[in-house]
Amino acid sequence: MTDVVAELRVGLKDLAAERRGGWTPLSRSERVTELVALAETLQVEVVRAVAGWDRVAAWAEDGAVTAVSWIRSHTGLTRAEATSLVHVADLYAAHPVVARALDGGDLSLAQAKVLVRARRHRVAPFDGCVAGFVQLAVELDDIDDFAQVVAQWVELVDDRPPPDESR
Repeated sequence: MTDVVAELRVGLKDLAAERRGGWTPLSRSERVTELVALAETLQVEVVRAVAGWDRVAAWAEDGAVTAVSWIRSHTGLTRAEATSLVHVADLYAAHPVVARALDGGDLSLAQAKVLVRARRHRVAPFDGCVAGFVQLAVELDDIDDFAQVVAQWVELVDDRPPPDESR
């Protein structure tokens, strides 16, 4: 069986040893673009791993009380970073359309974080709109435009009066 993570470590060591002294500005720009894309792909794999790990509460095996507390004690992540990671992983696990879009590169992690904020305290209306949000993310190139549209949706949902359950 191949240890993909071990191979990644070797590749990263080779990358760190790369000499870029004679590179043109264009070559340097291309390398930055490639590395940012690779970092995004790797972070999506982290989200996927955390989603499966949290689903089975593997963090409890060490006596941790929450996934966030385990991540904080076993990694260098801050509380905010660990919380964000767990929330994105929860969104990934709860919505296959989000998982497919993240896995396929159609949804960025930045867009997923916008969706996490929109979902908070609005789970039921969010669940009805999530596929549309993913499609919107594909259509809008700019993260700020996407965030603005989602923020407008949040305002509309939050401005609705509560349903009359007296009947």
